[in-house]
Formats: sequence, structure tokens, C-alpha cells
Amino acid sequence: MLRRAILIAALLGLVAGVAGVWLLWGASGPKARPHRVTVEEGATLASVARKLDEQGVIPGNATTYRAMAKIFGSSDPIQAGEFEIPAGASGGEVLDILQHGRPVVRLVTIPEGMPSILVQEKLAA
Repeated sequence: MLRRAILIAALLGLVAGVAGVWLLWGASGPKARPHRVTVEEGATLASVARKLDEQGVIPGNATTYRAMAKIFGSSDPIQAGEFEIPAGASGGEVLDILQHGRPVVRLVTIPEGMPSILVQEKLAA
């Protein structure tokens, strides 16, 4: 009888663990609209996870996200740049975008003969 109770408790724990992983990693994310995230050059997964948590892009918290990324994500580094995160992106999708996605491209037209100070201001804007 005790053996059966332990087996049932272990099975329930396993089911709860799988459900928790699915909710935090594979289920739709909390953002209802597309969101842009900027990753600075040399940023670590920990710092980006904190930023994503502050902006409400990922389910759960930064520590949980970082652990899931280490377990379920690829070992590829995250890229620097500005990335468009689609609405409802799961934790796994967000990591894939940061590792393999294309940064947002902005087009700037600089007319011939424009003074360099104005070019600098235009690029800064």
C-alpha cells in the first residue's frame, strides 16, 4: 500500500513538472502585441532574461527562463541587435529569435552633399 502511494505521488509530481515546463517554455507568452527588444553588444543570457522579465515578454521570471534556456535551448550565443518579438511568442520562440533571428533593419536615406554633422544627427535619431 505504501509503495503504491509513493508511486502515485511520484507520478503526480512528474505530471506537475511536465505541465510546469510546458507552461513556462512552450505555451504562448504574455505579450498580446508584437514587442521590440534591444540586445546590447556583449550582453549575457542572464542580463537579457532580466530585461525580458522586466518588459513582460517571457512567462515566469528571469531565473526560471535562464534555467529553461540552458536546458532546452541550443548552445548558440544570443546576438546583439534590435529584435521583433511576435505577440504570444513562447519562451522557446523568444530564445530562438535572439539566437538565430534577423535583427530589425532600418533604412536611412542620406542625400549627396549633406554635411557630416547632419548625417550624424540623422543616424542618431
